[in-house]
Amino acid sequence: FLGHPAGLSTLFFTEMWERLSYYGARTFLGIYMVTPVALGGRGMSDVAMGITMALYLSSVYLLSLPGGWIADRYFGKYHTILWLSLVYCAGHACLALFDEEPRGFYAGLLLIAIGSGGIKPLVASFVGDQFDQSSHSLL
Repeated sequence: FLGHPAGLSTLFFTEMWERLSYYGARTFLGIYMVTPVALGGRGMSDVAMGITMALYLSSVYLLSLPGGWIADRYFGKYHTILWLSLVYCAGHACLALFDEEPRGFYAGLLLIAIGSGGIKPLVASFVGDQFDQSSHSLL
């Protein structure tokens, strides 16, 4: 692909969708949580929304530590990215299908945090593995 390693395009699209999902949805998620139930939202107070968002957003970054550890010790980067991407998708499916029930909403956020948290450090590291470090050229 334009002189780059074959896996780079897959990693690019994985990172692109992860960033769109995580960073792009944060604003919409906050609006959804405070919108009244009669208008299709969750009807949370500003304080409850703030606490929920703080826990969700901080969990994504805190869960990058066990995600990297699991990849290094057990499954490798490729398989960990693959499985955590599926966890990520399950989180979005949970939000889409079960958001009216509080357990479904929070389970969806948890699954997204687990998937996103593990993917963030691994994709960046895996991109670096696509290039030969000694000669600064392609593998």
